[in-house]
Amino acid sequence: MLHYAIYILSIFSLSQSAVLIKLSGIPPETLGFWRLIGASLLLLGFRVYKDSAKYIFADILNNGKWVVITGVFFYLHLWSYSYSAQNTSVAHCMILFALNPLFTAVGAKFAFNEPLKKNVAFSYMFAFTGLYFLLRSRLSLGLDSWHGEASALASAALYSIYALSSKQSRKKMNNWNFSIGIYFVCALCFLATSTTLHTPLIGYSNEAWMALLGTILIPTFLGHALFSYLMNYLNINWMSCGKLLEPTISALAAFLVFKEVVNTDTVLAFFFTSAAVLFLFFRWEIKNNRFQILLREK
Repeated sequence: MLHYAIYILSIFSLSQSAVLIKLSGIPPETLGFWRLIGASLLLLGFRVYKDSAKYIFADILNNGKWVVITGVFFYLHLWSYSYSAQNTSVAHCMILFALNPLFTAVGAKFAFNEPLKKNVAFSYMFAFTGLYFLLRSRLSLGLDSWHGEASALASAALYSIYALSSKQSRKKMNNWNFSIGIYFVCALCFLATSTTLHTPLIGYSNEAWMALLGTILIPTFLGHALFSYLMNYLNINWMSCGKLLEPTISALAAFLVFKEVVNTDTVLAFFFTSAAVLFLFFRWEIKNNRFQILLREK
C-alpha cells in the first residue's frame, strides 16, 4: 500500500512541472541551469551520507561517455519541454508529451532490435487522430502558431532518446550516481546556452524564484526520483499507463492558476492519445471463447 501511495504522490508531482515552469516565466535556459545544478548538488549531498564522494565520482567518470551523451539529450528534452510549457497551453504541452512511449517503441526497434508489436499500428492511428483534434484549430493560423506544440512533440521524441541512451548506463551504474552525472552535464549545457544567448541568470522576481525552487523539489525529487525508486517494486507498464493521469491533473492546476479553459477538441485529443499509449501496454486474446484484455509484462 505504501508503494501505491508513493506512486500517486510521484504522478501528482510530475504533473506540476509544466505549471511551475509557466508560472516562473524564467527563460528555459536560465530555469534549466538553476533547476539542474540545484538538483545535482542536493542529490550529491544526500548520496555522500551513504557512499563516499570518491566512489560516486569514480562511478560517474568510469561511465563518462554515456553520462555525457545521455545528459545532452536530457538537456534537449528539458529545453524543448520548458519552451513548450511557456508557449502553449499546459494541457497541449502535457498531452503531446504523453506520446513519448510511441517514439520509444520505434527507437527501441532500431537501437536494440526489440520487436514492434502488431498493435503499434493502432497506437499510431489513435495518436494521429488525437493530434488532428489538438491542432485543427491552429491549421488556419500558419506555422508560426505551432511553436509550442511542435516543441512538445520534439520534447517527447528527445525524452525517448534520453530513455533509450540511459538504458544501458543504468545497468552499469548506481542509479543515483547516474542521475547526479546527467543532471550536472545538463546544467552545463543550459549554462552554455544561457551564455550564448546572453540570457541573465539573476534578476528575477521572488515569485519566479519560488516557482523555480518548486521545479527542483516537486517534479524533480518528489516526481522523477520517487518514480525511479518505484521501478524496482511496481510493474513498469502499469506505472507508464498511470502517467496518463498527468495531463488531467495538469489541466486542472492550469485552470486554477492561469484560468486556462480546456475545450472539446482538447478533451477528444486526450482520449485518443491516451488510447494510443494504452494500446502499447495492453494485449488482447481469445481464451476459452472469452475475449480478454491483459497488461503486458514487458
